[in-house]
Amino acid sequence: MLRRLGARECFSYADKALGSQLRTLRPDGFDHIIDTSGNNALQDNLDLPARHGALP
Repeated sequence: MLRRLGARECFSYADKALGSQLRTLRPDGFDHIIDTSGNNALQDNLDLPARHGALP
């Protein structure tokens, strides 16, 4: 369903390998990360932004 709506990639927040999957997809990091999961994934999120990226 998400791909039909235009998503290029889909990931599950419950996947233990999520951080490594995202780093493989974007080794230089992401410009913006918005976490709406409410989970304690702060350390993973801090590792994913690109240089000068934002974690609002």
